[in-house]
Amino acid sequence: MGRVSASKQAVHITDLRQVQSYIERNPFVVAGVELGGYRTVLGVPMLKENELVGAIVIYRQEVRPFTDKQIALVQNFAAQAVIAIENTRLLNELRQSLQQQTATADVLKVISRSTFDLQTIFDTLVKSATRLCEAHDSIILSRQGERLFLRAHHGPIPFDIAEWPIGPGWVTGRAVFTREPVHVHDLLASADEFPDGAEMALRLGHRTTMAVPLMRENEAIGAILIRRTEVRPFSDKQIELIKTFADQAVIAIENARLLSELRESLERQTATADVLRVISSSPGELEPVFRAVLENATRICGAKVGILFRYEDGAYTAISKIGVVPEFAEYLAAGPIRPGPGTGLARITETRKTIHISDTFAEPVYADRDPWRVATVELLRARSLLNVPMLKEGALIGAIGVYREEVRPFTDKEIGLVSNFANQAVIAIENTRLLNELRQRTTDLTESLEQQTATSKVLEVISRAAFDLQAVFETVVESSVRLCGADRALFFRFDGELLRMVAAFNASEELRAFVERNPIRPGRHSGAARAALERRTIHITDARAHPEYSYGALHVDPIRTLLGVPILKGDDLLGVMMIYRLEGRPFTDKQIALVETFADQAAIAIDNVRLLDTLRHRTDELGRSVSELQALGEVSQAVNSTLDLETVLSTIVTKAVQLSGTEAGAIYGYDEHAREFRLRATYGMDQGLIDALT
Repeated sequence: MGRVSASKQAVHITDLRQVQSYIERNPFVVAGVELGGYRTVLGVPMLKENELVGAIVIYRQEVRPFTDKQIALVQNFAAQAVIAIENTRLLNELRQSLQQQTATADVLKVISRSTFDLQTIFDTLVKSATRLCEAHDSIILSRQGERLFLRAHHGPIPFDIAEWPIGPGWVTGRAVFTREPVHVHDLLASADEFPDGAEMALRLGHRTTMAVPLMRENEAIGAILIRRTEVRPFSDKQIELIKTFADQAVIAIENARLLSELRESLERQTATADVLRVISSSPGELEPVFRAVLENATRICGAKVGILFRYEDGAYTAISKIGVVPEFAEYLAAGPIRPGPGTGLARITETRKTIHISDTFAEPVYADRDPWRVATVELLRARSLLNVPMLKEGALIGAIGVYREEVRPFTDKEIGLVSNFANQAVIAIENTRLLNELRQRTTDLTESLEQQTATSKVLEVISRAAFDLQAVFETVVESSVRLCGADRALFFRFDGELLRMVAAFNASEELRAFVERNPIRPGRHSGAARAALERRTIHITDARAHPEYSYGALHVDPIRTLLGVPILKGDDLLGVMMIYRLEGRPFTDKQIALVETFADQAAIAIDNVRLLDTLRHRTDELGRSVSELQALGEVSQAVNSTLDLETVLSTIVTKAVQLSGTEAGAIYGYDEHAREFRLRATYGMDQGLIDALT
């Protein structure tokens, strides 16, 4: 066997007792001769692409050399054994790949059905990871600050720690700390490097372990940990599978976070709308709210005049008023008020606190003839006044002024009431702002839902039409035109040299015919050509004014604004998506992003078809290989089970015809003495022909 391994050739030893290794008492050779009775030995290598994968050794307990035909027969058996080994390997790889794809699909299905139920998703992930990686348990931990917390666990190895610090002393802590996968073949042998992990392994009984961080925008937000009780490293495919599961866990976490934020946002907006309806029956109209505030404030406080001011850029503007005489109304309308120092509004600006003046006439600021105070006293005839700030998160946005014509200070209850009205006015202002934002968000949400619906439709077409790329292309171009407000859409496939149109929507027959006759070479003369050349999205606002645009489609159709998005798989160009407008109106960032999403989905569909074709081809090859192996087995069985040469030859010619896909065949023997061929066996031949040949 050593000589077979060294030479990769058949080794035939007539008598083992005569070889030097026996004379020198090699233990293995001595055992074979003296215990096994070996005398004549034949060793034949099993080679796969000239690499040794095994050997067949046969021996006789007498000195009787093997014939050339016998040696050739064993060599044939060795070749058949190699084929069987390779077929088994390919079949196992195919089974493993299908298992991993099925598990990934199962996890994605759980993610789609359990939008808010992260625990179900985590439980599915650890269960699948344990089974497919032949691990004894799997764990998912999430990060909160500088500690990790248990989220899911599956398997018989206990995990009795609810939280653990992030750090290099244990495998998962290091994976999160370094943001890289950590694979330790034997924790007990790595005690110096992982002291905490080795202590846990000694206590819980595991040896081989691997942790993969959950990465979101270059930040580790948790980890997946898998463990085995024996020293048996995980394979590259198993490591890649855990990385895939880690990505799926991050997607699930991110989806739950985004949906939770959306829920909270909608809840806040709903609450805001409810408060707004309580304050006023006219949401979005501030004047009815402000007037109701002033009417209630003046009525309850026994005052005749009330004014609501907005504060901006250091000045006050009266935006609502009640009980104001015409002369003072004209004064207010003359422009923003910039009150002098010492006035009630100026003191609010400085202190952000309520200002209560019992008698305006008695204050020095009136004696100093401050214009605002003079107007308040002499035009408005105000003596006692109350100025209450309107504050939003500590920022001054306005004030409410309530004025009495007589000297009668306001009570604490009245001051508290007006302060409450000021808060309601702030709520009304904020609600109006939020309502406008809500309307805009609703518009954006509607647009987003339409885009998501279109995206789902494309994905549905991809899933239902596994080999029907045309259906995918037509769905993509139609959705792009409808959702982006475009007039035309074309889809091109790249054949390695030219872009050729394979789908179009709302394009005229003239435009279709022109583009079909004139496939596009990557370059700078059109939007599609540039997208193909530069491998990036091309947005041209006005193709007719563009200095480099020379593609003749402009003479067929009045195209103005166009958007070209390359369809890429890695760095490989698969095609280009084009949408057009007949007016010079640029596409928005959201529309561009949507078409780029459609291009990504088209690339996925194209690659899916390629992968399915490859899988079919591999399956067909495997089927043929198995059939050939079965046929060779039947031939070998015939050779080994009968001494009837005619039966053996008949079996050989039958299998040869069947495997070659022909209709008939024959085996001839050559008679050296007669110098002629003689018919020995046939299959599928007409009896008349057989008689003639015989």
